[in-house]
Amino acid sequence: MYFVLLCAAMTFILSGLFYISVRCRRFAAVRRAWQRSKVMGWVIFAMPFAAFFISACINFYGASVWFLHLIIFFMLFDGLGWAVGKILHGKARCYISGILAFTVTFAYMGLGWFLAHHIFETDYKIITEKEASVRIALIADAHIGATLDGVKFREQIKRIAAAEPDILAVAGDFADDGTKRKDMLAACKAFAEIEPKYGKFYVFGNHDKEVQNGGEFTWEEMCSALEDAGVTVLEDECAKIGDSIYLIGRKDRSEEGGRMTGRGAYERAFRGAVYGGA
Repeated sequence: MYFVLLCAAMTFILSGLFYISVRCRRFAAVRRAWQRSKVMGWVIFAMPFAAFFISACINFYGASVWFLHLIIFFMLFDGLGWAVGKILHGKARCYISGILAFTVTFAYMGLGWFLAHHIFETDYKIITEKEASVRIALIADAHIGATLDGVKFREQIKRIAAAEPDILAVAGDFADDGTKRKDMLAACKAFAEIEPKYGKFYVFGNHDKEVQNGGEFTWEEMCSALEDAGVTVLEDECAKIGDSIYLIGRKDRSEEGGRMTGRGAYERAFRGAVYGGA
């Protein structure tokens, strides 16, 4: 199934690159280049393909996402431009649709990069009938290496430690198949520098166990590094916090139905919790 989806995506991207190359001839500068030299024209025509394949050699996933957005925005603005032209019964002097496609793609993907590489804190206050008051710091989707390297992740851990949380929870996607071993080890070691009152806990995300797909380490090695730093790994397990709170860590849903080691029923995760007080 994955192979079929990959082939479909590549077919769409290659078709889209051809579409962009053809449509770029509507830019006045490109049109003039074709008129002056056929060789220069074909070089310009091949540039979208060259840009994709070069960037894909560096980061295939990132290149695919970037160019998929460019293709979609090209088609979207071309469609809107055609509709506006029909309504106004006119034609723009310059290729506005193409300019918008490039501008919006760069702006949108640039914003995505900024948000992925800058950490934002969101505070939530949950009120229950329990008398206990617990401050929990939760980290999710760190994707070490893709967003923060090991050194920068350690800086974020120091920020969290300064807030003195009672619990530190890491809610999956801590790493993925692009994470370097040195960054994984540095990030795991950073957890040793924070000692919350009730402990540190980790659960897997759908990317964490994919580190073995050509990565520099296994998920078992990552778990060992986390545990060496005092982090408890929960897989369909329950941890008691204080006298009346239970922290339940589920296996990721990607393991449901027998994938990997298999995700169990809720009863397995709740085993050990006192239902009347949980």
